[in-house]
Amino acid sequence: SLGGMVAAEIARLHPESIDALILINSSFKSLSPFYHRLQVEALWHLSKAFRAQSPVERERAILEMISSRPSFEKDHLAQEWARIAEER
Repeated sequence: SLGGMVAAEIARLHPESIDALILINSSFKSLSPFYHRLQVEALWHLSKAFRAQSPVERERAILEMISSRPSFEKDHLAQEWARIAEER
């Protein structure tokens, strides 16, 4: 999403330097309504993240939504990201 937004802004500011843009699965609200951009199953994971009792639970819920890694990797990443979040 960020890359697409940056590319679109560069194209807007410098149209002479861009021939074309191809945006795939764009998050731009002006290109598609939210119900085309949001997967219903993501709402379940978001609600789990908001209800999490600990930073590790929150990170695990987010990983369930965005990652296809095996469970043991998600558990390790959730612990690591929660540690980083607590430090900062």
